[in-house]
Amino acid sequence: MLRLLGAALVTLSASLVGFGFARGVRRQCAQLEGLLWALDFMQSELSSRLTPLPQLFSALSACRQKDVALFFEAAGRALSVPPGCTVPVSFKRGFQASPGLSPGQEAVQTLYGLSMGLGRFDLESQLAAIERAKGSITSVLLQLQAQKRARCRSYETIGICAGLALAVILL
Repeated sequence: MLRLLGAALVTLSASLVGFGFARGVRRQCAQLEGLLWALDFMQSELSSRLTPLPQLFSALSACRQKDVALFFEAAGRALSVPPGCTVPVSFKRGFQASPGLSPGQEAVQTLYGLSMGLGRFDLESQLAAIERAKGSITSVLLQLQAQKRARCRSYETIGICAGLALAVILL
């Protein structure tokens, strides 16, 4: 009886690891969608109201995706606290303040590239940089969404099978 209980616990724990990886894929999709929403909002605010970046980033902290909201909240705080810092430094602080934000390496590089152009150039150049960032993040999101179902199913299946294999070995 004790062996069966142990086998069940091993199977369950290995399965939970697989389901955790699948949850990470779903969270990455949600974060990319949150970033796209933020870029749309940023583009509309800059083009219609010319909102200063510290206020714009603080407004972006209202994003429904909590990791994206934490990122922009920290970036806005870094820009508004005297002495102010540059936008790339504020993005770096935003990433440090939101450890759960993991949209993928390509999206992170895109955001750092965007930070180089925000607040440094004229409005049209900033809007063009935002448009390029939206295009890049959209392509990452579409690629991830195309693979999402298969990856999640694979992670879950591998977790369950690994748990069962360990259970068989222990029995």
